[in-house]
Amino acid sequence: MTALPVAGKDHYTRVQRKILCYLTDLAANGRCYIKARHVASDLGLTAKEVGMNLSILSESCTSLEILKWSNGNGTTWAISRRQI
Repeated sequence: MTALPVAGKDHYTRVQRKILCYLTDLAANGRCYIKARHVASDLGLTAKEVGMNLSILSESCTSLEILKWSNGNGTTWAISRRQI
C-alpha cells in the first residue's frame, strides 16, 4: 500500500489510515467509485465501520476528495486525488 502523503498523520485513527492507504492506491489513476461493503471486504472491516470513517474522512482528508455520490443500493463514494 502507498504511504499517506499527509503531514501529521497521527490525527487519523489506525482504521482511517488503513482506509486512506487503500483509497490512495485506488485513486492513483484518477477518479474511482467505491461502496463501503467492498472496501470492508478487502480490508477485513465492517461496512458500517468503513462508511462511518468515509464520512469523517470526507471532511478531514487533505490529500483525497471523498464525495458521497448516491444512495441507491447502498452509498457510492467518488474518490479522487485533490489538486495541489
